[in-house]
Amino acid sequence: MNDLIVAKVNQARNILAECTMAEQAKRVKDMAAAVEIYAKRQKLGKESIDYAHMVVVDAMTLLGEFLERAPKNVGAKGSIVTGRTRRPVRDTTPTMAEVGLTKYESSEAQLLSKVAKERPEDHEAIRKGEKTVHETKKEMKKEEKEERRKAAIEEGKKLKEETVFHLSIEQIQLAPNSIDLMITDPPYDDKHIQHYSMAAKLAQSSLKPGRFFCCYAGKLRLPEVINAITPHLEWIWEVCAFHSFSKEKHLGPPYQFAENWRPVLIFKKAGKAPMCNFQQDVVRAERDKTFHDWQQDLKTPLQLIEAYTEPGEIVVDPFCGGGTTLVAAKQLGRRWLGFDISEESVALSKQRLYGIN
Repeated sequence: MNDLIVAKVNQARNILAECTMAEQAKRVKDMAAAVEIYAKRQKLGKESIDYAHMVVVDAMTLLGEFLERAPKNVGAKGSIVTGRTRRPVRDTTPTMAEVGLTKYESSEAQLLSKVAKERPEDHEAIRKGEKTVHETKKEMKKEEKEERRKAAIEEGKKLKEETVFHLSIEQIQLAPNSIDLMITDPPYDDKHIQHYSMAAKLAQSSLKPGRFFCCYAGKLRLPEVINAITPHLEWIWEVCAFHSFSKEKHLGPPYQFAENWRPVLIFKKAGKAPMCNFQQDVVRAERDKTFHDWQQDLKTPLQLIEAYTEPGEIVVDPFCGGGTTLVAAKQLGRRWLGFDISEESVALSKQRLYGIN
């Protein structure tokens, strides 16, 4: 190991042992980070780099502990009136900017402090450079999400409201000409193309004349999807659910496409359509996978339901998943029916619709 690196890192380590406030921990972190950068640029070897990195992580962890205990600056705290003059009383607690911290540094430091207490093995892996803070944060979020999902499933199983049913598309039976709108999102792979045909047949039977069937579809099998639906329903239009957040890549070399939008196909049952409310054919979607791994955004069904139905009318989703379409219907004062082959998805939808959390 390089002697200069050892000396500088040991100096930082000794100062860190005597730190009593956030500003001091921040200075040690900056000192050790500068040594780590120097070791990388001079190519002094992994051992020297890791030695400096450990002190960076230790200093950030201690900084996080100080920040957790520190009082927060609340800005103005009332005012003093002198004659006709009113002067605000400012909180003198140091702000992050005064300490020399960015929001990112503050967040990362407090996360490291939390990881050190709750996940010591992960903290040690971060110190050794075997794992990044970002990777650990993603794991923690995923675990928290899974815990919330499990709790929601258990709560949903206890709910008795009968508007969401554990049935496959083959088992669903609806009264003829009784439904005002069907919105759904079947799986996209090859073996599920038949489900688009089944959903279209169900819509042809159960929709009122002239009413609409809307379905999400993947682009790769779009011709097959349209061919599966058109024997039963009339093609009308296509809505784009724009995903500005998407990093999905499809069709590798030589085609090279990055996917940023999802087609929503609009069909209708034979008969005269009612006058629809005006809508744009592009919806800026917002990412939300809280209740289902393939959950769609809420904005798109909100727009479709408002365009094609009136309050009190019935919206059906035969592949309801996490219940997004049903939640949209509820928000807009429509009645709803949902179906899914997954018992967990049915429980999640019920909890989302009726649960107290």
